[in-house]
Amino acid sequence: MKALLCEDDGAIRLAEQPDPRVEQPGDVLVRLTLTTICGGDVHLRHGVIPAEKHFVMGHEYVGVVEAVGAAVETVVPGDRVVGAAIISCGVCDRCRVGATQGCRFGGILGAGRSWGGFGGTHAELLRVPFADHTTAKVPDSLDDEQVLFVGDILSTGHYGARAGGVAPGDVVAVLGAGPVGLCAVHCLGLFGASQVVAADLEPERRAIARRLGATATVDPADGPLTAAVLEATGGVEPDVVIECAGSAATLAAAAELVRPGGSMAVVGNPGTNRELPLIDLFNKAVTYTGGLARLDRMPELIRLIDAGRLDLRPLITHRITLDEIVAGFELFGERRDGVVKVAVSI
Repeated sequence: MKALLCEDDGAIRLAEQPDPRVEQPGDVLVRLTLTTICGGDVHLRHGVIPAEKHFVMGHEYVGVVEAVGAAVETVVPGDRVVGAAIISCGVCDRCRVGATQGCRFGGILGAGRSWGGFGGTHAELLRVPFADHTTAKVPDSLDDEQVLFVGDILSTGHYGARAGGVAPGDVVAVLGAGPVGLCAVHCLGLFGASQVVAADLEPERRAIARRLGATATVDPADGPLTAAVLEATGGVEPDVVIECAGSAATLAAAAELVRPGGSMAVVGNPGTNRELPLIDLFNKAVTYTGGLARLDRMPELIRLIDAGRLDLRPLITHRITLDEIVAGFELFGERRDGVVKVAVSI
């Protein structure tokens, strides 16, 4: 099969690789039809997320099941599926209490041996382990682009709103309107937020945030971020701040903005240790949550998409083929041409 390899020096190239096959009773083999380039892929390539190199990249996908292991019960050959970026078994002690990020047998697709040694989605074929837990059927009423983000950034944005405890009438600030932040903005309508202020440096992303439900947007380059957000809310401190950038500046702003007794949900990957003003959070009795998304709600999100309540297709700003993915990677990594997400047809 053709696949995108990340080499030892961070170089990427399309190369022929052996076709994967069903290895365990819970596996399925998926012929991929659509994938995308994620910020996590860029971080892996450049060592921001440490990983042993020489692996097939990618972790977001839609495809068609070609073969199934003997123990698979939820899908059959010919089913269209979307899958979780984070692999988890669903039955270990951690998975049973909802801590799927720490699954004892799991890892991340397309991140090499350091993260479980699973295959990547920037390829023609993918072996998916624990398929009953890590894949979800796609109904015929939905096309690939409608569900492409279910297994990663949509689940993460939705998780940010849930983890923050957003309730009807809440004022919410979303700091960082990249792909995850935009998904969070869009999901806040499901929770009844009365005001949603999205902050981002890039005008194209602020425009998409408004299209997806933000009531106001701010540009951090225009002045102090906290002052700009409070001006947009009419001076009301946000009940919930969802931090989606992982930067020192946005983390500090989130802690300053959130009201006493409010919530701060961090779903932006900080990449390294960051400082937080813990005494301020302590004195304000702020509830802090964070982490990667739980991906056990994929069927629920698919139903919401099918009902017309979620539509993340505005995030797709560029469409390419697998043969063009190296150029697409450079475009995405350098944030050129107003790129937000690149859909890669296979």
